[in-house]
Amino acid sequence: MGRTILFWTFVLVELALFMRFIAFTLLKLFSLQKGITNEQAAKIIGDHFPEVNDKLLNVLQLNQNQRESDLLAASIDQKALQMQSVVFKKAINFQKNLKYLVFAAIPILVFGVVSALGEKDLFARSYKRVVNYDTAYTPASSF
Repeated sequence: MGRTILFWTFVLVELALFMRFIAFTLLKLFSLQKGITNEQAAKIIGDHFPEVNDKLLNVLQLNQNQRESDLLAASIDQKALQMQSVVFKKAINFQKNLKYLVFAAIPILVFGVVSALGEKDLFARSYKRVVNYDTAYTPASSF
């Protein structure tokens, strides 16, 4: 009974994670579900990059204007040239994110130590017991 509960709980959690992080993202990517607007994205980018500030939002608003004029086109080109020097690599602070590297290193380290000690079947045995949750297993003999 315990293994059955463990198995189906695992399946439900994995399904929920798939829906949250993959399916919803794909729906937004292919425009099947409403995401953020270009104006909202421009505001977020402006908050992260002080040199962009409201320039991107202004370009979007000017571009929506249906009147075609040389002054409008020159204004859009000028603002676009001002934003070309923005380096988006600055958006990710690797020094700030190094603390999360430990969480990735722990499972890799455990797997490496177990493999180095020769217990390669340790993970496969427990996996088989969870997947075949309806099979009764007897403890191995001590001799």
